[in-house]
Order: sequence, then structure tokens, then C-alpha cells
Amino acid sequence: MKEGRDAPIEIGGLGAGRSAGIRVPAGSPGSDLLRAFFMLFYVYIIYSEGYDRYYIGQTQDFETRLQRHNNGMEKATKPYKPWKLKCLIIKSTRGEAMILEKKIKNLNREKLERFIATYS
Repeated sequence: MKEGRDAPIEIGGLGAGRSAGIRVPAGSPGSDLLRAFFMLFYVYIIYSEGYDRYYIGQTQDFETRLQRHNNGMEKATKPYKPWKLKCLIIKSTRGEAMILEKKIKNLNREKLERFIATYS
């Protein structure tokens, strides 16, 4: 699974993992320009192996957010570090990211793990 700057860019989505717009693989010509031009928002699922817990969130800067989780700077995740990325989905607006985050948070564990297997 690719994360952060290595993740493909997906603009104009139809929903989790589906796109009606642009999908540019990381490292391809112009991918850094697209990242600079478009505001990208990330919905992420991280996992604590030691505590067998998932955490779902959304952010505009995934790399920094994961570091904050793993450095104990986030109250909700501090007791369960370290965290590993399980799924990362890119959305073109914060609104889309927030809607998807809420939908994922409402999944039970079995459905969450199926979601991860399908979209990561």
C-alpha cells in the first residue's frame, strides 16, 4: 500500500476507491504539481497491533498526522501507539472526506476489515 507522497492522486471521486476524474500514479511527471495545485484530503485507517484497535480519521497532511499519532500527540490514540497505516483514501474536498470518515466510523469491525481489504 502506498502512503503520503507515494500514494496515487485521485481527483473527483464517485466514492471510496472509485474515481470519475484524474488518477495520477505517484512519481509520474506532474504528480508533485497536482499535489501543489489541488487541495487533497485524506481519510485514513490506522491500526495498533499491540492493542488490536483501529482508528479512523481525516486530514489534509497525512504524513504529519501519522507522526502526531505515533509521537503521542493525539489524546485519543496516545495510549495505543505505535500505529500502522491500513488504508488511505484521497478525496478532493474536506466535505467528501468528512462524509466518508463518518460512514467508515459507523461500520462494525467485520465490515471495517472487509472495507480495508477491498480499498487498500
